[in-house]
Amino acid sequence: MSDVLIVSSLDDEHAKSICSGLRMKGHTCTIWYTDLFPAAQTHSFFIDGSEARMVTHGFGGLDSDTRAYSSGWWRRPKSVTPVSDVHHDDLEYVSEISGRYHRSLRHLLSSPVSGFDVNLWVNRPDAAAAAESKILQLSLAARIGFPIPRTLISNDKATISAFLDSPVSKIQKSLAPYVWLGEEGRVNNTARVTLEDLPGEKALSHTVEIYQDCIDKRAEVRAFFMGSSYFALKMTPLDSGVGSVDWRILHLPGHSEIEHHRLSPEVEALCRAMMNELGIVTASFDLMIANDGSVVFAELNQAGQFLWMDAHGLPVLDAFCEFLASGDPDYEWRPSGPVLDWASTKAARHQLLEEETRHRARSTAA
Repeated sequence: MSDVLIVSSLDDEHAKSICSGLRMKGHTCTIWYTDLFPAAQTHSFFIDGSEARMVTHGFGGLDSDTRAYSSGWWRRPKSVTPVSDVHHDDLEYVSEISGRYHRSLRHLLSSPVSGFDVNLWVNRPDAAAAAESKILQLSLAARIGFPIPRTLISNDKATISAFLDSPVSKIQKSLAPYVWLGEEGRVNNTARVTLEDLPGEKALSHTVEIYQDCIDKRAEVRAFFMGSSYFALKMTPLDSGVGSVDWRILHLPGHSEIEHHRLSPEVEALCRAMMNELGIVTASFDLMIANDGSVVFAELNQAGQFLWMDAHGLPVLDAFCEFLASGDPDYEWRPSGPVLDWASTKAARHQLLEEETRHRARSTAA
């Protein structure tokens, strides 16, 4: 039996689903919801001589002294949730200090001095933070020979205008996804851009954006790597609309033909070379198959969404549970016995949610 730690946030369905699957397989799994500090958790870190240990109390914490774990999944932990009864004069201070503490955990948990005995981090917190950098990804891809689109990252209108002033079509994308909450619920999807689309110099200078040559492509590929295994889907657009530019539209029903896909040995080797350089053991790669057949790197997400692939017949939920339980960075998944999927873990997910509801009620009452 393995003991797995998942560091995540309260609203993350991936964390709950994988935890449920691990428990169904007979393993122990704890989810640490870091976004509930300090609103619903207390943390204590003891340093005594050469010993260091951490204890948390409250809903969504560890609720025990530090233990040894077969693996730890650094799964999109969110920032802190400030308490509501802080005096307005102190709110900025409390938020700043709590935020600094939360960020320090990433470095602390990556270090052997933390007192956490984690056999395998998926991914190591400090490496995960570096791997999120789109600028680093593109620079690294270009250096190891992975084809990328011609790219500009800038907030200077003159430079952007010169880049767009070309017969080659261009796209614009953000350094990170974002959703504007409101009546329309806008999302910053990747989009085609021309000189005429640019706002004024002042507005452009507020933040950098990514501008790239638009690749004439026949399909996009999402490849999910974990240990020595990977699973991939190829999405062929059914029209030339927004889905032909942003794969996040393509995987929705009615926008593409989706089929299982195998990468060429050369492309697989490039993906693994990037992961080795970044020091990570899992990642989701977004790739484009150009009209000439070449495979172009778009980006990687070290904690990308992957459970949606389950609906297309890929055993990603079962494989990732086995990967975490193994504690082996080179683990290769092979089917053995019943294979868990989204449907078969429904009852376990429901039981986990009921446990969390009861635990939260007890913590609130206390």
